[in-house]
Amino acid sequence: RISQADVTTVLEKLHQELKAQTRDSKTDQHHLLRKAFHYVTATLFKPLQLNIRSSGPSRKISEVTHRVLQELFALLVGGDGFAPPRIRLLSAALVRELSAGDTPYFFRDNFGGDFSQYDSNKVKYFMPVLSELSNSKL
Repeated sequence: RISQADVTTVLEKLHQELKAQTRDSKTDQHHLLRKAFHYVTATLFKPLQLNIRSSGPSRKISEVTHRVLQELFALLVGGDGFAPPRIRLLSAALVRELSAGDTPYFFRDNFGGDFSQYDSNKVKYFMPVLSELSNSKL
């Protein structure tokens, strides 16, 4: 059984990996992304909005989720050598699972929300996710 603490731990590891970009092998990074995606989906993870008053485990998972989303954004819009397509696709899927039904603000606010400003070779990986999140209230 995967607990909330397990999800938090794997997301923290993913955050550190994405931030440091230390692995020589993209296979290892892909494996960690797959593990995080599995943990998040297997536990029916429900993202929480960061609440200043919350404490303990819920605040910790909210904070680490926010940091992971920021790193995934950097990975998705980064240079071509930064991540191969399979990692970008998995990252976009993880963004969808970690988002609280809303488009993360860093996707909305970058370029004033004008997605045509993004590199068209990269936007194809995350535009379906952004469209789904933007229209989630339909």
